[in-house]
Amino acid sequence: MNDGDGWRQAWEGNANIVRLGDDGVCYAGESPPRLYRSRDGGETWDELVNVPSIVRAHAARRPGAAREELAIVGITFPQGQLLLGIRGMGTWLSRDGGHSWMRGDQIELSARSEPLQAVALGEHLNGLWDHQERNDRLYAASRSGFFRSDDGGFTWQRTQQGLDRYYANGVAVLPGTPDALLLSIAARAEDDEEGPEAALFRSVNGGLMWDRVTLGGEDEWTRPPLVSAVVGGMDMLFAQTGGAIWASHDRGARWLPIADGLPPATAMVAAL
Repeated sequence: MNDGDGWRQAWEGNANIVRLGDDGVCYAGESPPRLYRSRDGGETWDELVNVPSIVRAHAARRPGAAREELAIVGITFPQGQLLLGIRGMGTWLSRDGGHSWMRGDQIELSARSEPLQAVALGEHLNGLWDHQERNDRLYAASRSGFFRSDDGGFTWQRTQQGLDRYYANGVAVLPGTPDALLLSIAARAEDDEEGPEAALFRSVNGGLMWDRVTLGGEDEWTRPPLVSAVVGGMDMLFAQTGGAIWASHDRGARWLPIADGLPPATAMVAAL
C-alpha cells in the first residue's frame, strides 16, 4: 500500500494468481481452482463459492479429464465484467460479480469463432492479460498458440505469422496504435524431457506478425523467458533469460543487459 516500502501478509494459501480490479477489489485464484475476494485491502476475504461448482460440473461432463492440471491462470476485467481463465476448463465469464458464470467457449462458438480456436484456447490456457487502455481487448497464452480478442473475450483470433512454435507462456503489452508485444513462447512443455526450446518474439502491429528477438547473440533458452512492461505510457520492456535481465527503451527494438547472475525466477514485474 506504500509503493513497496513495507509489506504485510494479507492472505495464506496456494495462490496461483492475484489481481486488483479498477474498483479496488482484490482477487486471489488458487490451484486447484478456488477464487477469493477482498473488498477492504486484504483485511477480510470471502470465497466465490460458485467456482468449485463449475469445476465439479465440468468434471462430471468430462470424467476422463486430468483434474490435477486444473488451475486458475487468468483473472481479467473486460468491460467491467469478470473473466476467469482456468487451465483445463477454458474461460468463464461473470456479469454479476461472480454469482453466476457462463462458459467462454460457448460464447466463442455462438459468435461464430472457429471451433478449433475455442478448444485450443480453452483446454490449454496458460494466462490472460488485460489491455491497459482498452477494456474490450484481451490477450491469451495457450499451449496451442497466442490469442487476441477485441470484444471482451467473446471471440478470439490466433496469430501465428512469424512464430515457429506454439507453447505460449507470457506476453508484455505496450499500448499504442498499434500495440507493441513481447511474447515468451516455447516449442514444447517445460517439463518435456527434451526441454522447452524457448524463445522471444516481438510484434509491432498488435500481434499480426512476429519477429524473433536475439539477446547477447542468443535466441533460444532452456527455460521460457520472463517478460514485463512498465505501465503508464512508457516504451520500456524487460526480459529475463537465464540469470540475466535485459531492458529496452524503444518498444523492443534494441536491448541492453542490466543485471546478471540472478537465480531462476517464476515471475517478474516492472515498476517505476
